[in-house]
Amino acid sequence: MSRALYENCDEALVVLTLGVGALRAEGITVRLEDGGNATRYPHIYAPLPWRLVEAVPEASFDGPGRFVVAI
Repeated sequence: MSRALYENCDEALVVLTLGVGALRAEGITVRLEDGGNATRYPHIYAPLPWRLVEAVPEASFDGPGRFVVAI
């Protein structure tokens, strides 16, 4: 994740934790796509039923600019 995308954002960042199996059980297609760094990441292109969100941890960037998710 690029810090440049969010460096002027005043809002808190969060990560939505989703279960791929739960999404697929709801008929939501999960596509593994290249994130631009030869690593494939899951993407969905459908409305997300909030009841499928398993966790919402806060996220931030540390001093060196690494994306950090609070656990």
